[in-house]
Amino acid sequence: MRSLFFTMSLGLLPSMHAQIPNASFESWGGESAPDGWSTNNSFGSFTISPASDAHSGSLAAKGEILSNFNGDPYPPLLGCDVAVSQNPAQLVGWYKFAPAAATVTMQVSVTGFDADQFLNGASGTTLIAAPQSDYGIFTVNISAPTGDPTAS
Repeated sequence: MRSLFFTMSLGLLPSMHAQIPNASFESWGGESAPDGWSTNNSFGSFTISPASDAHSGSLAAKGEILSNFNGDPYPPLLGCDVAVSQNPAQLVGWYKFAPAAATVTMQVSVTGFDADQFLNGASGTTLIAAPQSDYGIFTVNISAPTGDPTAS
Protein backbone atom coordinates (compact mmCIF):
# COMPACT_ATOMS: atom_id res chain seq x y z
CA MET A 1 0.00 0.00 0.00
CA ARG A 2 1.45 3.35 -1.05
CA SER A 3 1.01 6.19 1.39
CA LEU A 4 1.31 9.89 1.52
CA PHE A 5 0.74 12.11 4.51
CA PHE A 6 -0.19 15.68 4.20
CA THR A 7 -1.29 18.39 6.49
CA MET A 8 -2.25 21.67 5.05
CA SER A 9 -2.14 24.55 7.39
CA LEU A 10 -3.43 26.00 4.18
CA GLY A 11 -3.47 29.63 3.31
CA LEU A 12 -4.54 31.46 0.23
CA LEU A 13 -2.23 34.42 -0.13
CA PRO A 14 -2.47 37.37 0.21
CA SER A 15 -3.65 36.98 3.82
CA MET A 16 -6.73 34.85 3.23
CA HIS A 17 -5.95 31.93 5.57
CA ALA A 18 -9.17 32.31 7.56
CA GLN A 19 -11.33 31.61 4.50
CA ILE A 20 -10.32 27.94 4.31
CA PRO A 21 -12.48 25.96 6.73
CA ASN A 22 -10.68 23.52 9.00
CA ALA A 23 -7.38 24.29 7.24
CA SER A 24 -5.33 22.26 9.73
CA PHE A 25 -7.68 19.23 9.60
CA GLU A 26 -8.33 19.31 13.36
CA SER A 27 -12.06 18.56 13.08
CA TRP A 28 -13.40 15.35 11.49
CA GLY A 29 -16.87 13.90 10.93
CA GLY A 30 -15.83 10.42 12.07
CA GLU A 31 -13.23 8.91 9.73
CA SER A 32 -15.07 9.94 6.58
CA ALA A 33 -13.68 13.42 5.89
CA PRO A 34 -12.29 16.52 7.56
CA ASP A 35 -15.17 18.89 8.39
CA GLY A 36 -15.72 21.29 5.48
CA TRP A 37 -13.90 19.03 3.00
CA SER A 38 -14.94 16.35 0.52
CA THR A 39 -13.12 13.10 -0.29
CA ASN A 40 -13.48 10.12 -2.57
CA ASN A 41 -13.97 7.82 0.45
CA SER A 42 -16.74 5.35 -0.38
CA PHE A 43 -18.05 1.87 0.36
CA GLY A 44 -15.82 1.43 3.39
CA SER A 45 -12.67 2.40 1.41
CA PHE A 46 -10.99 5.30 3.15
CA THR A 47 -8.28 6.79 0.97
CA ILE A 48 -8.33 9.86 3.24
CA SER A 49 -8.28 9.39 7.02
CA PRO A 50 -7.18 11.30 10.14
CA ALA A 51 -3.59 10.82 11.29
CA SER A 52 -1.94 11.90 14.55
CA ASP A 53 1.34 12.69 12.74
CA ALA A 54 0.56 16.40 12.31
CA HIS A 55 2.79 19.33 11.36
CA SER A 56 0.98 21.48 13.92
CA GLY A 57 -2.03 20.76 16.06
CA SER A 58 -3.10 17.21 16.80
CA LEU A 59 -4.33 15.83 13.45
CA ALA A 60 -3.40 15.71 9.78
CA ALA A 61 -5.10 14.26 6.72
CA LYS A 62 -3.52 11.00 5.55
CA GLY A 63 -3.95 9.84 1.98
CA GLU A 64 -3.37 6.27 0.84
CA ILE A 65 -3.51 4.72 -2.60
CA LEU A 66 -5.75 1.67 -2.38
CA SER A 67 -6.66 -0.93 -4.99
CA ASN A 68 -10.18 -1.06 -6.40
CA PHE A 69 -12.08 -4.30 -7.08
CA ASN A 70 -10.08 -4.81 -10.32
CA GLY A 71 -6.77 -4.26 -8.55
CA ASP A 72 -6.32 -0.86 -10.20
CA PRO A 73 -4.96 2.03 -8.10
CA TYR A 74 -7.61 4.12 -6.32
CA PRO A 75 -5.86 7.38 -5.38
CA PRO A 76 -6.88 9.72 -2.55
CA LEU A 77 -8.76 12.90 -3.45
CA LEU A 78 -9.37 15.72 -0.99
CA GLY A 79 -11.20 18.90 -1.92
CA CYS A 80 -12.66 22.03 -0.40
CA ASP A 81 -14.88 24.75 -1.87
CA VAL A 82 -13.80 28.15 -0.61
CA ALA A 83 -15.57 31.34 -1.58
CA VAL A 84 -13.17 34.26 -1.89
CA SER A 85 -13.70 37.93 -2.64
CA GLN A 86 -10.15 38.57 -3.91
CA ASN A 87 -7.90 36.81 -6.37
CA PRO A 88 -5.50 34.67 -4.30
CA ALA A 89 -1.97 34.44 -5.66
CA GLN A 90 -0.89 31.19 -3.93
CA LEU A 91 -1.98 28.18 -1.93
CA VAL A 92 0.61 27.17 0.67
CA GLY A 93 0.65 24.04 2.84
CA TRP A 94 2.74 21.36 4.54
CA TYR A 95 3.09 17.72 3.48
CA LYS A 96 4.92 14.43 3.84
CA PHE A 97 5.18 12.05 0.92
CA ALA A 98 6.18 8.37 0.98
CA PRO A 99 5.70 6.88 -2.50
CA ALA A 100 6.02 3.12 -2.88
CA ALA A 101 7.62 3.49 -6.32
CA ALA A 102 9.58 6.18 -8.15
CA THR A 103 6.71 6.61 -10.62
CA VAL A 104 4.19 7.65 -7.93
CA THR A 105 3.68 11.40 -7.61
CA MET A 106 1.47 13.72 -5.58
CA GLN A 107 -0.39 16.57 -7.25
CA VAL A 108 -1.87 19.62 -5.53
CA SER A 109 -4.25 21.61 -7.75
CA VAL A 110 -6.39 24.72 -7.49
CA THR A 111 -9.25 25.41 -9.90
CA GLY A 112 -11.23 28.64 -9.81
CA PHE A 113 -14.94 28.98 -10.43
CA ASP A 114 -17.11 32.08 -10.61
CA ALA A 115 -20.18 32.64 -8.43
CA ASP A 116 -22.29 30.66 -10.94
CA GLN A 117 -19.93 27.64 -10.65
CA PHE A 118 -18.42 28.10 -14.12
CA LEU A 119 -14.65 27.78 -14.62
CA ASN A 120 -13.13 31.25 -14.60
CA GLY A 121 -9.56 30.50 -15.70
CA ALA A 122 -7.90 30.76 -12.28
CA SER A 123 -5.79 27.67 -11.72
CA GLY A 124 -2.52 26.30 -10.47
CA THR A 125 -0.84 22.93 -9.97
CA THR A 126 2.29 21.64 -8.35
CA LEU A 127 3.59 18.11 -8.79
CA ILE A 128 5.59 16.49 -5.99
CA ALA A 129 7.76 13.52 -6.99
CA ALA A 130 10.52 13.31 -4.38
CA PRO A 131 9.91 11.49 -1.09
CA GLN A 132 9.60 13.79 1.91
CA SER A 133 9.96 12.04 5.30
CA ASP A 134 9.76 15.24 7.38
CA TYR A 135 7.17 17.92 6.73
CA GLY A 136 8.01 20.11 3.76
CA ILE A 137 6.22 23.14 2.41
CA PHE A 138 4.50 23.30 -0.95
CA THR A 139 3.32 26.33 -2.89
CA VAL A 140 0.80 26.39 -5.71
CA ASN A 141 0.94 29.61 -7.73
CA ILE A 142 -2.55 30.54 -8.91
CA SER A 143 -3.05 32.26 -12.27
CA ALA A 144 -5.35 35.27 -12.41
CA PRO A 145 -8.95 34.54 -13.39
CA THR A 146 -10.30 35.68 -16.72
CA GLY A 147 -13.58 36.79 -15.12
CA ASP A 148 -14.88 37.56 -11.65
CA PRO A 149 -12.87 36.64 -8.54
CA THR A 150 -12.85 32.96 -7.72
CA ALA A 151 -15.79 31.56 -5.80
CA SER A 152 -14.08 28.28 -4.93
